[in-house]
Amino acid sequence: MIVTSGPGFCDILVMVDHMPLAGALADSRQTLELPGGGAPATAAWASRLGEPAAVVTCLGGATGSALREALVAVEVADEPLAGDTVRCLVLITADGERTMVNLDPVPAPGEVPREAHNLLAAAIVCWSDWPDEATAAAVDGATRAEHRGAPLRLLQRELAGGRRHQIVIGSERDGISPSDDELGRAGCLLCVITDGARGGRYWEPQTGWSRFAPEPLPGTFVDSCGAGDAFTAGVLVGIARGLTGAGAVALGAQAAAACCCRPGSFPA
Repeated sequence: MIVTSGPGFCDILVMVDHMPLAGALADSRQTLELPGGGAPATAAWASRLGEPAAVVTCLGGATGSALREALVAVEVADEPLAGDTVRCLVLITADGERTMVNLDPVPAPGEVPREAHNLLAAAIVCWSDWPDEATAAAVDGATRAEHRGAPLRLLQRELAGGRRHQIVIGSERDGISPSDDELGRAGCLLCVITDGARGGRYWEPQTGWSRFAPEPLPGTFVDSCGAGDAFTAGVLVGIARGLTGAGAVALGAQAAAACCCRPGSFPA
């Protein structure tokens, strides 16, 4: 089973012709409220790719109830932590690029209940993306997965906390290029740094850095919301299936391409 852990989001997608300018209004062509990105979307894409998936996240409040319904619809199990689901405003311009603004503070419960412990212990691959140190440490303590993963942007903090991750995934926009020594200290078996429509690069201890190409879109481009979550899901599924780094990255690129051809972060 693939288990993801991180804040839960519901997105308000607002399609605009341009970003708002100081002192001026930006008209909305369309507004959609959909299940958002992050750990829930990653689990949803893993489920769509055919792997059993679950998520440990915050599902409090009316927004959390809507997110849970979406998770049930895509056959993702869940264990809630304390805290409400965050609503996120996503402005999408005509070129499909997005700018995100959280409408609520990201919840930081800092503890993991027994039920979530059991789920994390059952994972083959666990992906953890908590912005606060307390919850990240609590989730790490509850996890007994064969493979663990974390975002590139959190690598330094995870190393400082003594946590080891076999899978590290991020974007060139993170502005971070870890050294072989850092990846070795993390126990990393695969590090991937994506670069949007240009593909990206990945690192394995045996071969170092290699480039990969993007996958052709299977349809018409809609927006890039959730493409990173879908990519991460594909890589996690590839690792769970025993694929090589190249194979896992290719599966991630296919999932990201599919995500770009539908609105929002969740799979259909």
